Amino acid sequence: MFTSDDFTTDPIEGEVHAALGRYKMALIRTRHRGAWHRFMCWTGYKEALSLQAELDQAERQAKAVIRKSPEHRSILEKIVKQQPDSIAQKDNLLSLLSESIEV
Repeated sequence: MFTSDDFTTDPIEGEVHAALGRYKMALIRTRHRGAWHRFMCWTGYKEALSLQAELDQAERQAKAVIRKSPEHRSILEKIVKQQPDSIAQKDNLLSLLSESIEV
């Protein structure tokens, strides 16, 4: 069951969560860019290539959101800190910070 703590009224936090949600779903669908997915892309399998394109687009969109401001970046870092270490390492969301903003 959801509580009021599970929702945010902060538009920046909502924007970051939405972008990360799309990116994470695309990661899951490509098995976190696993060996089988990469092999299927290499063989030209249309579904794998489509999923890769979806992941690439979600990654670009997430980076664009994170790039908007230091507040966006701060929310990403907060989200990563709340993840269990094994999930944080697997998702590697901090990689979205590369080329994000110059402060």
